[in-house]
Amino acid sequence: MELEEKIRRAPDNPGVYIFKDSRNNIIYVGKARSISKRVKSYLRDRSDKTPKTISLIEKIADIQYITTDNELEALLLENNLIKRHKPIYNIRLRDDKTYPYLKLTTNEKFPRLLITRKLKEDGAVYFGPFTPVGAIKGSLKILAKIFQICTCKKPFDGKPTRPCLNFQMGLCSGPCCGLIAEEKYSEIVRRVKTFLEGKTKEVLRYFQREMEKSASSLNFEAAAKYRDTINAIEKMLERQRVVVIGGNDHDAIAASSDENRIVFCVLIVRQGRIVGHLEYPFEDISYLDEDDACESFLRRYYEREAVIPEEILIYREIKDVEVIQDWLKGRKGKSVKIIFPQRGKKLELIKMAQENALLALKQYQDVSANRRNNLLEAKDFLNLVNLPERIEAIDISNISGKMGVGSLVVWEKGKFRKDQYRKFKIKTISTPDDYQMISEVITRRYKRLIEEKSSLPDLVLIDGGKGQLNIANETMEKLGIKEIDV
Repeated sequence: MELEEKIRRAPDNPGVYIFKDSRNNIIYVGKARSISKRVKSYLRDRSDKTPKTISLIEKIADIQYITTDNELEALLLENNLIKRHKPIYNIRLRDDKTYPYLKLTTNEKFPRLLITRKLKEDGAVYFGPFTPVGAIKGSLKILAKIFQICTCKKPFDGKPTRPCLNFQMGLCSGPCCGLIAEEKYSEIVRRVKTFLEGKTKEVLRYFQREMEKSASSLNFEAAAKYRDTINAIEKMLERQRVVVIGGNDHDAIAASSDENRIVFCVLIVRQGRIVGHLEYPFEDISYLDEDDACESFLRRYYEREAVIPEEILIYREIKDVEVIQDWLKGRKGKSVKIIFPQRGKKLELIKMAQENALLALKQYQDVSANRRNNLLEAKDFLNLVNLPERIEAIDISNISGKMGVGSLVVWEKGKFRKDQYRKFKIKTISTPDDYQMISEVITRRYKRLIEEKSSLPDLVLIDGGKGQLNIANETMEKLGIKEIDV
């Protein structure tokens, strides 16, 4: 069936639509209350479309529809398909943009408190995410000193061992060497959990009572120890800015954007205190309007977050708020409200998040401007035709002409794109001919990009001398490529 006919026959039902390119790769997955209306909206008059949207439309070679009974089912299906296929035009949080969490291994007999960036369904309890990233190791050490909880990386198997260094430094109660009973250690774990849940007043009251009890029984050494513990906790809490919103848990989400990127900021509020803020920049998503970008970010963010607060404050209204609330309820196990504040302290939080997002956006703009100036200098110095925003480098390796392999690395917009690195097993030659191997790699790489209608690099670097450069240029000419600097 022709593409136009598939579009015309798109169902007027809730569900998911899947755009595919000429190689049958899934390039975009979307959900809609009415698949028909949403798909046709992409292909109306292009005069109001951004270049990125037009680029997406031009790559569509096939469309697939999956209808569902309701919008929530469509949302769940869309999430699963995006996770599985990783379409290039969908918003995705990068794997390396994960912030650290504290993991309390309550699935163990003697739980430990650890730093981790990976969330697993392993029976442990996760707290976070925490920022700034560099401070979490110091915080873990302070928590170990306050609560005497084990922070060793190796789990305790139940057989007593020699006391570890942490115990000797006064950072652990020594469960691994049998110096504390399981029941007493369980009380430590409960207090750590209570503290990390944000119920700091409850923990402070406990230490206050213990201090007074020790003082009244003339155990002044123990009383001094509890006093120091209280002071350490209060010092930790001083670093967190107090926001009075009933002492509840909130996330405040706002964004700032320009023509090229959008930066989301998440302020994390626990028990009325701002405990951290996270930044997530996205480039080249101008094919989404800001409402869709906000909704997509919400789903991608809470899809992988272990802690979902009671209320999520957002900087603009979104269309499918009830559907997303139902989805969040399924993840949290209890109701979650998405609120678009109009006044009061909650609006102040949103404004604070927007200020942080704007500041982050300006920093990214400055970095981009500096990078562009550097690229302009490189263009002039090397006498290039193009501004080298995307560079691909090719190298050949072999053992006496055998087992030839070509490697290709990609640098784009100031970053190495490791997800786009490629390795080519040489197929056409088994003799020591570096030139022929370079020609094969260039042919296979750029012939495919041309067939896929994908973007070509601005500059190709070849490891070698004049001969390798000449063969690279000749191969490019045979492919009809004239616009790439080599």
